[in-house]
Amino acid sequence: MKTLISWILNINVLPWEGHSPESLKKLRAILDKEFEYVDNELSTMGFKNVVKRSQLKIGRSKLKSRFLVGRTKCPINIEPTHWEKLKVYWSKPETKKKVNQMTNV
Repeated sequence: MKTLISWILNINVLPWEGHSPESLKKLRAILDKEFEYVDNELSTMGFKNVVKRSQLKIGRSKLKSRFLVGRTKCPINIEPTHWEKLKVYWSKPETKKKVNQMTNV
């Protein structure tokens, strides 16, 4: 499922509003088939929680850790253009400052 989410959604976009409605609809249809709720679709809140927990938070955190230790080659489950945007974002001085502030709390 993690690979599926990263291929359908642009994981360098965090707000829901930033994702294309077509991508969200496609992912929603796939996840509804994945989860076995007899005659019931996954609720909107359930859908968002699945996506957030499985890729947008946990997966992105793992990718960031990988990048910070110097592994800059694009992982096979990520679109190369998305990976490049993430690397640019994580390399910005203001992003590094934010990380340092969060780890010193």
